[in-house]
Formats: sequence, C-alpha cells, structure tokens
Amino acid sequence: MALIYNINSKKILFIHIPKNAGGSLSMILQPYYSQEGSKGIAGHPDYHEIVLTKGSPCIKTIDLTLAIIRNPYERVHSWYHYIRNSNDHGHLREQEKFKALDFKESIKWLRENT
Repeated sequence: MALIYNINSKKILFIHIPKNAGGSLSMILQPYYSQEGSKGIAGHPDYHEIVLTKGSPCIKTIDLTLAIIRNPYERVHSWYHYIRNSNDHGHLREQEKFKALDFKESIKWLRENT
C-alpha cells in the first residue's frame, strides 16, 4: 500500500510493506494524510503500480519516499504468528497448516508448496 502525506508543506510518499511496522507508522502519520495529494491513487497500490504503471501525476511532486524495512527472518516469523493466530486475512490454507506445524516446519512447507 502507498499513501501520500503532507508534513510541513512536504509531500511524503509512504510505501507500506506488510509486517514491517507500517501499520504503526500509518497511525502516526494519519493526521497528515493528503486526500488531495493522493488523487490518482486508488485502492492499495504498491510503488511499482503508482510510479511505473499508473504514472500518477501526484508522484511528480513528491519530496520524500519512505518505507520501513525489517530483518527478513523477523518479518517472516511475525507473519507466521499473524497467519496462525488471526482470522482477518485471506490465508486460510496457510493458517490450517501453521496451526499443525512449528515455525521451522512451516517454512519448509512454504518452500515446498508456494
């Protein structure tokens, strides 16, 4: 997901990478959300869709692009627990498997089945 925020007259494009604290940062940035600046960005497009595919005119005036990255192991471990313990996602097949497997076994299953 990518959204534009207006902070101190600067347009900031925030690219939210799942399971990388993006939800927390989005909550902090929410008061600065720019609906006007985000025209041409619908749904939850990623950076590629906005810049390379849609070529949104609002992108030409971006002052800063921001994303949070995380240690890949920690990200996958967090995702595993999220899928295993939450019901607000579309990964029902994975959830069923993860509940029966530990983390290491789940990674092996993912490698073999995705």
